[in-house]
Amino acid sequence: MDFFTHYEKERALRRKAENLDFARMQADWQGLFFDSERGMRVLGDMLTFCDFFGTSFTGNSTTFFNEGLKYFITMIIDLAGLDNPQGLVKIAHIRAAGQQRRASESHYCPQNEKEETDDQF
Repeated sequence: MDFFTHYEKERALRRKAENLDFARMQADWQGLFFDSERGMRVLGDMLTFCDFFGTSFTGNSTTFFNEGLKYFITMIIDLAGLDNPQGLVKIAHIRAAGQQRRASESHYCPQNEKEETDDQF
């Protein structure tokens, strides 16, 4: 067996091991978020906190911080195997459920709020 044949076999074995490791890691991340309602709420909160659906551009140095948050959530989406059309549909459903949950849990009621005036202070 020559050097190049041996090298290619070793390379193929390493790739196979890396793919198995990645598949195991992806299954772990998917299980973390989709095996329970709590996991889906956590993912939804992370999407909201990192402003995944918003813009990160502010026109100043805060843009870099916002881009870091977006990179973080994008990495998690990739690790969870959600970087495909079906995954994006799941993310959209999680977002909608989170918005409905926050709206139903909100204690803000504009009808009960009285207007503050300067003479109250």
